[in-house]
Amino acid sequence: MLSRSVFLSVCLAASSSLPAWSQTLSVRFYPAQGVHAYAIDSVRGVQGVLVQNIAITNDGSTPVTLDSVTLAVKGPGTPTDSRRLEPADLAKSAARGKQMNDAGMIELLDFQFGGAELLGPKPVFASSATLAPGEMLMLVQQFLSYRGKRPAVSVQVSGHDAGQQAVSADASLPILGGAKNKYRFPLAGTWFIGAGPSAHSHHRWVVPQEFALDIARIGAGGLSYRGQGGRLSDHFAYGAPVLAAADGVVRVARQDVPESVGDLRRPGEDQAAYLKRVGELQDKRMAQGGDALIGNYVLIEHAQGESTVYAHLKTASVRVKVGDQVRAGQVIGQLGSSGNSTEPHLHFHICDRPQALRCAGVPASFENIELPYVDQLRDLQTGDIVVAK
Repeated sequence: MLSRSVFLSVCLAASSSLPAWSQTLSVRFYPAQGVHAYAIDSVRGVQGVLVQNIAITNDGSTPVTLDSVTLAVKGPGTPTDSRRLEPADLAKSAARGKQMNDAGMIELLDFQFGGAELLGPKPVFASSATLAPGEMLMLVQQFLSYRGKRPAVSVQVSGHDAGQQAVSADASLPILGGAKNKYRFPLAGTWFIGAGPSAHSHHRWVVPQEFALDIARIGAGGLSYRGQGGRLSDHFAYGAPVLAAADGVVRVARQDVPESVGDLRRPGEDQAAYLKRVGELQDKRMAQGGDALIGNYVLIEHAQGESTVYAHLKTASVRVKVGDQVRAGQVIGQLGSSGNSTEPHLHFHICDRPQALRCAGVPASFENIELPYVDQLRDLQTGDIVVAK
């Protein structure tokens, strides 16, 4: 679970010449239980891992300047793939983290940054790569790609104190596999993955949604709607039955959030103007918190600590209630466009705890789908056409 923060600290090497206040750096991660690998290219065995958040804290009594942070994936008999962050990179990260904290974004987006699980009760952000006692520097969204199978991502921190004595810390994060349970696709028929776990998708960079799917339906002319698309009912996906992906117990069933056409693209609207307008609407919802983003949704808890989330459902369409036992394939509601939704679609993701946003995403593998336009079996990616049997 996320509460088991990885907390590793390495003190300055023991020496009779060192003073009693010998420096200590600590390294924490969020999510802390590990990172999930996801295929960039299944055929060629190229994997990607994203270390979402790293907090480096000076737990000593005098300032420490960080010289480098090296992230690496390595394994027995395999080459090491690594990235080294230099002082300029660290200074930039420090300034950005402090700016976000001062603006209240770290607290507002605790589902992304982990809150006290990563930062402790009263975090003090450094404004540069020199950390005063008690200050921390946060590194975010470090992506690494590699071939083969690797056990962990290692992080090596190097720095020095005011007397030029070396200070260092090492920590590691296990590389995990996919979902523990078997799942079925949450819709029947032919569907389009508008956003998936691919690195260029917005999902991949958000902790709970890292492996989420935005699922829409394409119709005549390659569009997701008929006519001008100005009504929710114009969209081919709207109202489709949403299905439980596995047996489980309903923990959340919300259906009172109104839907809106305000996020739909208007006929003749320039794409740049549309993206700007929608971005402003989304910023307003974000300021209201997670409930405004997710809209109507059902959360089902399954075996082995995994839960599934079905979001943006049609208002008053949910057919289950909290505490219900559901079976895989059972209709639980209808696809809609509530919350932070630009058009009718189903947002689906798997979490490692029974919370929709305060969790870490888990990669799904569906046992009842085909990808008709691929020439090799592989993992789902953004832009795929999916046929669910």
